[in-house]
Amino acid sequence: MSDNVKSTNFNDMTQPKWKIHHCEKPDEWALSRKKYEAVAAQHQASREALEFLLKDYGHSLASYQIKLHQFSKVESVDKLVVSLSHTSPNLAAAVVGKTEIFKSVGIDLEKSDRKMKINSGHHFLNERDDPELHSDLLRGWCKKEAAFKAWAPFWDQDQEGKPLVLKDLDIRGKHFYKCGSDVELGFVELIETDYLGQGLYITLAWTLT
Repeated sequence: MSDNVKSTNFNDMTQPKWKIHHCEKPDEWALSRKKYEAVAAQHQASREALEFLLKDYGHSLASYQIKLHQFSKVESVDKLVVSLSHTSPNLAAAVVGKTEIFKSVGIDLEKSDRKMKINSGHHFLNERDDPELHSDLLRGWCKKEAAFKAWAPFWDQDQEGKPLVLKDLDIRGKHFYKCGSDVELGFVELIETDYLGQGLYITLAWTLT
């Protein structure tokens, strides 16, 4: 398996593959897309992480050639679903899954020492979310973000009457649910890791075909 690419067993099935990547300095292509150097570096890092993973599936696209459709698919690439995330300094991550297994994937990347505002939980947590997420807001935020990205392709804004927000989903155990429902929508897992000396939380969410 390629360096920094992870795929581990989970409940007798396989997680989608993910990769963390760091961009030292953005090139002209990235700067033409994002005004600020730090944001451009994160943008470039996310595409380079995705470029690396796509090669594992036989697709040779340079980072500047990658065009996303609805943030979940790569134009001209069939049978794969994707998701991207980034954080400072100049770090990003990508996740890829085969559509024969995964209907969607989501990823969130956060520094594990990120400080959350004490009273911020009411913006994204519900009563039926795991109690531990109310006492560890960063983990709650990470899991909600990844689940949000995994479920966004299926949210019908017209039918639901509003855009999808984090509080529309509950996190309980290894699954996420529509708020107030006991019908499982998908899976979520937070992984603690270290990259270039920085402690990170990688959170994956996915739905199955």
